[in-house]
Amino acid sequence: MDTMDPLDLRAPDAPTTAKPPPPAWLTHALCVLWPAFLMAAVLEMLVFAWIDPAGLLGHHGTGQPGEAIAVHSLAFLLFWATIALAIGLSHWLSDRTGDRAPAVGTRSAT
Repeated sequence: MDTMDPLDLRAPDAPTTAKPPPPAWLTHALCVLWPAFLMAAVLEMLVFAWIDPAGLLGHHGTGQPGEAIAVHSLAFLLFWATIALAIGLSHWLSDRTGDRAPAVGTRSAT
C-alpha cells in the first residue's frame, strides 16, 4: 500500500522535476554587480559625509533643490560602474586561471 508523507504538500499527481540552474552569465553578472552595488553605497556614504554636494556646484545652498540629489545619484552610478568594472575584471581573470570552483548550480566533471 502506497502511503503519503504527511509533510509532502504537493498534489498527489504533481511531477517531481527539479528547477534548472540559472544561466552561467546570470550567475557571473550577479557575482559582480551585487558586491559592487554594496560597496558603491558604502563609498557614497563615506564620500558625502565629508563633501557637501552644494559646495561641488559652487552654490552653497542657493541652487535648485534637486541639484544635490542629482550629484548624489551621478556619483553613486559612477562609483558603481567603476567598482563593477574592477570586480568584473578580477572575476574574469580568476575564471581564466581555472582555480575557481564551478559556478553555482553546475556539476563538476568528476
